[in-house]
Amino acid sequence: MKALIIDDNHSFIDLLKNALLPFRMQIDSYYKFSEARSALLKQGCYFNQSAATEILKYHEAITKGNGKSIPPMPVLEKPVINSDGYGIIFLEYDTEPSMKGTHFIQDILKNQREWAEKNFMLLTSQPDKIEPIAKKMKIVLIEKPIKKDQLLKVVNDFIQSIAQKEHEIKELVALYGIKVRTSDEKQKARKSATTKKKKSVKQKSR
Repeated sequence: MKALIIDDNHSFIDLLKNALLPFRMQIDSYYKFSEARSALLKQGCYFNQSAATEILKYHEAITKGNGKSIPPMPVLEKPVINSDGYGIIFLEYDTEPSMKGTHFIQDILKNQREWAEKNFMLLTSQPDKIEPIAKKMKIVLIEKPIKKDQLLKVVNDFIQSIAQKEHEIKELVALYGIKVRTSDEKQKARKSATTKKKKSVKQKSR
């Protein structure tokens, strides 16, 4: 699991990286939201929440259905675990005048279903002002200057939570034999969708 820091203060980034050394994570850093967004889209998320939710819904349907109504087994578009992906994103609320940290988080969550609120830890030196927003968004708020013990606890709790969920999902994948769609299967699915769309357009034009 990797971590990413978004902050325009070079000294603070070094301080945060040093505080996170006990976790032995690869930590990347960016000074602009646009650069960080490109990195997130390229590397992806360590724990694919969208895929995990799909598996859990299937498991729930199986256990509650009592064998009467068995839904089709899901075929995942992406693996649940992406070893090259980012698990934790630390970002300063006021990194850029043109975009707030909360807006950046909302943009990622809206357009990338693999991410979840818990992946983001919002940093601010104005906790009284930002806390209501963070609570509404269900994201962790960390006050600056950072208290190291508090930071280590928050990060450790997150890592333990992900490890537990990872173990649970892996067991369900093995139990049901759930597969990830191959590149060829994805291409066939896209062609099929395109063909259906063209036929639909032709029928409407008649």
